[in-house]
Amino acid sequence: MRSFRVGLSLPPQLPPPRIPAIARHAEDAGFDEIWLAEDCFFAGGVAAASAALAATNRIAVVLGILPAAARNAAFAAMELAALADLYPHRIVAGLGHGMPDWMRQVGAAPHSP
Repeated sequence: MRSFRVGLSLPPQLPPPRIPAIARHAEDAGFDEIWLAEDCFFAGGVAAASAALAATNRIAVVLGILPAAARNAAFAAMELAALADLYPHRIVAGLGHGMPDWMRQVGAAPHSP
């Protein structure tokens, strides 16, 4: 067993219908993780993570970052908890301040990062 993990990063511009097949290929190729990014004005990160998790059996999905300024913390936690219940030990998520320009565009710019 190797002492490191290998991940595949998928771009946020990737059309969501392509995620399941790519996730299956990554798992079959031996990748340990798929990395997804939530990026403003593309498909949502939670939906993308769900598609990858549903299409695979063992690979972990790392989702980052969910912009805390644009997402209600309770609802983000509910979504992530549902994924954790459906796919135990296979979802990792990061929350952060988001990109300042995007947060301003959606009216969610924080007073301070």
